[in-house]
Amino acid sequence: MTAPQLFTGQDLLCLRGGRLVFQDLDFQLAAGGCLTLVGPNGSGKSTLLRLMAGLLKPLRGTIAWDGVALGQDPEAHRARLHYVGHLDAVKASFTCREILAFWAGLRGAGGVDAALAAFAIDTIADVPGRFLSAGQRR
Repeated sequence: MTAPQLFTGQDLLCLRGGRLVFQDLDFQLAAGGCLTLVGPNGSGKSTLLRLMAGLLKPLRGTIAWDGVALGQDPEAHRARLHYVGHLDAVKASFTCREILAFWAGLRGAGGVDAALAAFAIDTIADVPGRFLSAGQRR
């Protein structure tokens, strides 16, 4: 039996735009666990998620998966997570087909035509992102 995986952050310090967002922040999350982030706007919730996803680096401290700092093996970390931010992941000048191909390519996946059909958006496959409704963008 393998030991449960552990995702940790220790002594994290983050500055954004010259502003202290948080300092001395620690977290520990076991496999299957849940981390709930609460706080007012601007308190650093999204910033912490970006740090945890490896999209940003803390000014101080370490974020690790099973004791291995994210920076030591960023490819492995990217392969085990899916970050979904606030904004739609749609480039205005790309068509639906191009957008799906881009994101599928990041994961080594294919089947863009099958995905278009599965979500019943094959009829708009060649429509640029700027013309999509809010629902289609999601």
